[in-house]
Amino acid sequence: MEQPKEQQSNPRRKSKGPARRYLLGLLFIAAQVVVLYELCVWVGFSYWLIIILFLFAYNFKFYKDLFEWMNGKGVKMFDDAYNRMFDKDRK
Repeated sequence: MEQPKEQQSNPRRKSKGPARRYLLGLLFIAAQVVVLYELCVWVGFSYWLIIILFLFAYNFKFYKDLFEWMNGKGVKMFDDAYNRMFDKDRK
């Protein structure tokens, strides 16, 4: 007996995982860069000041934590996959 159409798994379903979080983080950072750029252009600051504002902004720690989190997640996922494939003691 076939399952109803809405209960069948959809292979094209969007995955919810670290890749999605990574892309959302990059999108968030890009949006802030655009807002900073537009603000600086509107006020009339020069381009070097845009870079300084971006690097020393109030949320610099957020970016640092975000990249550490993304790198840590990637390393942990790789380690787990490696252990599953090559751990001979596991049965």
